[in-house]
Amino acid sequence: MKTKHISIRTRIIAINTFLIAVFCIFVFAYLLPKIEDTLIEKKKETLVEVIRVSLSFIDTLEQEHLAGHISLEEAQSRAIARLRGLRYEADHQNYVFISDLNGKLILHPYSPKLEGTDATVLTDPTGRHFLKDMVTIAKEQGSGFVTYQWQYYGDKNHIVPKIGYVETFKPWGWVIGSGLHIEEIRNEIRRLETTITITALIFFVITTLLIVYVANHIVKPIQKLRAASRLVAEGDLRSTVQITSTDETQDLAVDFNGLIQALRKILGSISEYSTNLASSTEQMASSLNLFTTQAQHQSASTEEIAATTEQLSAGMDTIQRGTDEQTSSVQSLITTMNGLSSSITQMGQQVNETQNETSQITDLAKEGEQSLGQLNDSMHLVLESSNSVSNIVQIISEISDRINLLSLNAAIEAARAGDAGRGFAVVAEEVGKLADRTGSSIRDISQLVTTNDQQIKGGIQQLESTTRFIQDILERVSRMNSRMNTLKSSMTNQIQDNGNVREQLQTVDNRSTEIRDAITEHKRAVAEIATTVSSINDAIQSVVAAAEEMNTTSDQIALMAGEMQKQTTIFKL
Repeated sequence: MKTKHISIRTRIIAINTFLIAVFCIFVFAYLLPKIEDTLIEKKKETLVEVIRVSLSFIDTLEQEHLAGHISLEEAQSRAIARLRGLRYEADHQNYVFISDLNGKLILHPYSPKLEGTDATVLTDPTGRHFLKDMVTIAKEQGSGFVTYQWQYYGDKNHIVPKIGYVETFKPWGWVIGSGLHIEEIRNEIRRLETTITITALIFFVITTLLIVYVANHIVKPIQKLRAASRLVAEGDLRSTVQITSTDETQDLAVDFNGLIQALRKILGSISEYSTNLASSTEQMASSLNLFTTQAQHQSASTEEIAATTEQLSAGMDTIQRGTDEQTSSVQSLITTMNGLSSSITQMGQQVNETQNETSQITDLAKEGEQSLGQLNDSMHLVLESSNSVSNIVQIISEISDRINLLSLNAAIEAARAGDAGRGFAVVAEEVGKLADRTGSSIRDISQLVTTNDQQIKGGIQQLESTTRFIQDILERVSRMNSRMNTLKSSMTNQIQDNGNVREQLQTVDNRSTEIRDAITEHKRAVAEIATTVSSINDAIQSVVAAAEEMNTTSDQIALMAGEMQKQTTIFKL
């Protein structure tokens, strides 16, 4: 089973159980054997001390013998008598025995009948010749320990391990020895084992109850945060976390609630701005449709002006041919004067019509310029709104970075806490995922806003270019109107001159020359008018194309605004 699927409560209880188990293993497998070894060593020290005291007493008697105060037999008798009554340890049942270097038993307080017999033939219940081994160690090493099996004091049926210690008293050839049962040590160890077991069980129950309480105190706030995080991941920002504790979980809950409040404000602003953006794009589309219609009307008017200028140019050619004929014959000039007057009158009417058309073109162009100005203002407002959205997206991006930093800090703290902090790691991971999803949505929104800004800026540039084209059209139409006024004035003078032509035949040749020159100039002016009208038509066609492209751009902006609204509608504020 993977540890990541184990709850925090179970982990804490498992850790407690593991630590108590390790403690028990340490006590039973290491500490108690060490205590047993220590107690056995103390038993050995007691044996050594008893034997050394006995040897000291025997050595005192030996010194008296050497000093001649007592005989050897008396000294040995005193030693045997004194050691026969020697008892030690709490029960006063332990004694000292004596044998010679050949294994002959000299003293045994509890079995006097064995005194004088060969003790090397004695065996313990396992068949070991323990006294023989003692004598051998005493002869070879001077002193040493032997472990053997023997009855527990007076109970012949109770056989237990016993430690014996022997040491040689060389002047007399004696082997002084004694033994201690280690059953007392084992009983003490058993009592310790029972006490430790009961204590460990009580400690385990108490610590388990305490740890369960602490685990519940830790896990419940984490479960609340986890449930709230799931709601946020599903788009519900209406929930908050209420934690009454005063530890780090309360700080985490406060930070989490602050994050929810910030997300509410930001997403509410984005929704409002996207709604305003959609409304602005609809207004812009309506203005563009009106502008396109007006531009198409202007294009039709310029085509009519072009046709009129072509007719005017053809009339000027006719007049020029007439003036050429006048210069060749004055009589022919008189004959054709009436026709010339009629042609000039018609041309004046055409000039008047042309002036009317140019006035209409001027009015339409001015209206188009005003519409473009309004559209330009709307585009700037949309650009400002888009910039506001960009700022808000930047704020959201910064908040997302802070969430990641908070998640990283929580993960670090959880790692420091070890297994007990894995719950914080789960919360940090959930918060990190939420931050990643929020960052992804914000990057999509930022990309949409960036595209929106670029297209709006492109639309503004096209509007400014179109405005300059229309202003140029107005200037050219104004110049054309001025020239038409000049032409009209010249035609009026020409008609007056035709009324007096019969009275001034003498000056017809000069006047014919002047008329021919004037007509040539007029023809050049008409050609310029035709060129200007053609340029106006081309400019208007460009304006129409730009307006259509701007209309397409506004549709794209509307789609992006709708997409922004969809992105924000998944959240419940």
